[in-house]
Amino acid sequence: MAGTIGRRVADGSRLRGGALIGAAALLAVSLILQVVLPTWIPAAGLLNLPLLAAVFCMVASGSVVSAMILGTLVGWAYDGLTHGPLGAFGVVYAVLGYLAASAGRTIQVNIPAVLGLVVGLLYIAHELMAYAMHEFVLGGHTIFEPGLWLVLAALHGGAAVLAYPLLGRLG
Repeated sequence: MAGTIGRRVADGSRLRGGALIGAAALLAVSLILQVVLPTWIPAAGLLNLPLLAAVFCMVASGSVVSAMILGTLVGWAYDGLTHGPLGAFGVVYAVLGYLAASAGRTIQVNIPAVLGLVVGLLYIAHELMAYAMHEFVLGGHTIFEPGLWLVLAALHGGAAVLAYPLLGRLG
């Protein structure tokens, strides 16, 4: 299932066949857990599980276009499960797909420190784009918290370093 996905992170191969089903299952589970888990464990809301799963699959896709399509679909699903306007995160995750796939093609993300740094930077890019989308496009008022974003970027980078090798061994 996700073994092929993990190998892309490790050796540069692309998502094929059964790995697509594994990626879809991983993304679906992450979306459901993101909505359900914080009701039982409030601190679980600090981790953006769909972001971690999407970045994993985007890097594994090996294709910028596939990653952008995947990002758009994940963003739309995230919008549908939360109470945000439909399409806002679709745009954010599409751009994130471009950035993640480009990073996966040009940077050796199989090195744990590099992987953590890339995921942390993608988290900050996600937060900046989401902030800009809500503040300037949708006309909402959100709090700009770059200090918190840096701490959560480190948390997401560490989670990726721990989780991505485990996800790669599932299949």
